[in-house]
Amino acid sequence: MGKVFLISCTKSKQDYQCTAEEMYKPSPLYQNALDYALQRVEDKNNQIFILSAKYGLLTLTSQIAPYELTLKNMPSVECAQWGKRVYEQLAKLFDINKTEFIFLAGNDYIEPLRTYLPIYKNPLQGMPLGVRVQWLGNNANAVSTENSQKNTRQEMYEEKSNNVSMISLWAKDLRTKEKLNRVPDDKPGYYRFWAPTKALEQLLNSPHISSDYMKKIQQHMTRRKFADDFYYCIYVGVAIKGSIRSRLDWHINQNHTQSAVNSGTLSTFRQSIASLLSGNQYDEDATNEFLDLLMLEYCALDYTIKSEVAETVIEQIENEEQSKHVLALNIKGNNHAIMQPFLQEVRDVRRMAKFANIKDNISSFTKDQSASIDEDIEGLPICDICESKMVSRTNRVNGNVFLGCSEYPNCTYTTPVDNKKSLIEKPNYQVTLENTQHQLKANAKTKTSDVVSYLTKKFANAKASGKSSIIIKSGDIHKELGLVSRMPTVCGAMRKLMKHGDIVHYQPPKGKGATLCIEYFL
Repeated sequence: MGKVFLISCTKSKQDYQCTAEEMYKPSPLYQNALDYALQRVEDKNNQIFILSAKYGLLTLTSQIAPYELTLKNMPSVECAQWGKRVYEQLAKLFDINKTEFIFLAGNDYIEPLRTYLPIYKNPLQGMPLGVRVQWLGNNANAVSTENSQKNTRQEMYEEKSNNVSMISLWAKDLRTKEKLNRVPDDKPGYYRFWAPTKALEQLLNSPHISSDYMKKIQQHMTRRKFADDFYYCIYVGVAIKGSIRSRLDWHINQNHTQSAVNSGTLSTFRQSIASLLSGNQYDEDATNEFLDLLMLEYCALDYTIKSEVAETVIEQIENEEQSKHVLALNIKGNNHAIMQPFLQEVRDVRRMAKFANIKDNISSFTKDQSASIDEDIEGLPICDICESKMVSRTNRVNGNVFLGCSEYPNCTYTTPVDNKKSLIEKPNYQVTLENTQHQLKANAKTKTSDVVSYLTKKFANAKASGKSSIIIKSGDIHKELGLVSRMPTVCGAMRKLMKHGDIVHYQPPKGKGATLCIEYFL
């Protein structure tokens, strides 16, 4: 019986025309899959093929140009057509009933094909992306056995494994140095937090949000059984620039100090929990009690911290995990439609909860501390593109000060400041807690429907003045309405009003920023 390896194409590609074998080599997953297959064939040009979302079935010697297309976002009808096309290509080359096809690919590329192939194997079945990369690398030079293939899925969840392990434990276990020190301090990785039903309800039916989200969201979440109870996956995180140990220590053991809360360096995971449970980011006790209920899974990957390969692989894992799980506490990159109303309320609650402790501490504040609070309230600090903290930077050429996103170089958003004045206007130290909270509450009450009403009036005025179209920029609307860090709301309203024929002249990298520009035809 003949043997044929089918390797899927990857997002990472060369930026020039070349052979299919060369095109995908920037991807560690592809390179390891190719090495694995090469050790198990006699004629690579007739036994190894690439599954391309654009070209279908490719030989290693096929000359192709770079492209941007994947089956992951392709409609199901088009995926089915792709599968039939590739099957027909294979049928011209092989006797389908006498050939064993071995997939080194993800499910998106296997599902459209497997119904056509009576004999096939999927040695990567059930593995997350990072585990696939490492398993292929570890097994490239050794012919795999049936037993190793059968045990692959089990190894993912065993606490002891020679290669890659997904380790499960109580989150509270990492409060002890002994158990924390068992987590590798020299490896990057990724992790998941799981909450029991009662704990999940504390988040989704928080008294600080307006709706009962438990009924709407719970049914869509990933569920697993731990210790005779069902737990729901609520958060996925990654460690790339630091070790998996330091990242988990940050989430589980960080103190809610005034500097951590005010500067935004408090773990975002803890920020959300404290805000939803008590409406106060200083409530460390409530946060710890909640964390003690959670189960934790983590996987340390055998890469160098901050290395290019670690960044590439782990970012792909993060995207895959966020796509696979409906997560209650992941805000950035969480694109599940069912989660958007809840996540917007979480953002609003977090902004309010950051200042909930002002009343208890205001008598002991110095003027400098009062100024830092005022800066946060006035919005110095939130990037319009990715909602990370903005920081002061200096232009090395002309010496001018400007504000830049703290996530640079991942986010390159900047905004100028008036260098003839101080970076921050000196606040009025007589500002009261009531005024501060009033400002925040007024901003938090602005909904998408309010922005839609405002835009509708602008359209009507433009049409009455004889205009055939109007160009709207999100940053302008945000300023006109006097909003603070509500860019996603403004962008959502703008997109909601689009109709057939309207033109998006510019779209920010993450879709919701100050530079979204749409022309509406009246």
